[in-house]
Amino acid sequence: MKTIDVWANDTFNHLAHEVYQFIIDNTNPSIHFVFPTDDDNSVVNRDWTYVNVSVSDASNTTAFIDFNHTLVGWWRFNNETGENLTLFKDWSSYGNDGTSMGMNHPTLVSGKFGSALSFDGVDDFVDCGNDASLNITGDITIEAWIYPVEIKNEMVVGKDNSYCF
Repeated sequence: MKTIDVWANDTFNHLAHEVYQFIIDNTNPSIHFVFPTDDDNSVVNRDWTYVNVSVSDASNTTAFIDFNHTLVGWWRFNNETGENLTLFKDWSSYGNDGTSMGMNHPTLVSGKFGSALSFDGVDDFVDCGNDASLNITGDITIEAWIYPVEIKNEMVVGKDNSYCF
């Protein structure tokens, strides 16, 4: 565990001090492309491919591969750089950041990997805007890791009532 002392002094001579502790992880994660991913230097005669990645690390990390820029949203809800309790960064190439909406904003809780959001089931949701990248007219794949504490007839993902899951 490393410690850093941060001191700040403004022009009015107000002094502030914070102590931060952090761990430096010097071990790289193990990343492998596994079956059914094509072998290295393969030549294939088709307009699609499988990319299957296996990642392991002591810190329970996650990874994604978006080689053709078709992933239009990846919200990790980890309160990372640029995020706060009402703004959630989109880690895809498109920047469809989400804004917390509703009377009671979702709360940050521990998740499977890092943090997660807990919704009250009444009126809170995350609005990811209406960028052209989200105007999907063809086939779509949606994935969400959810942990319902009560089974209700609620929507997990939706867009303008054109699709709701």
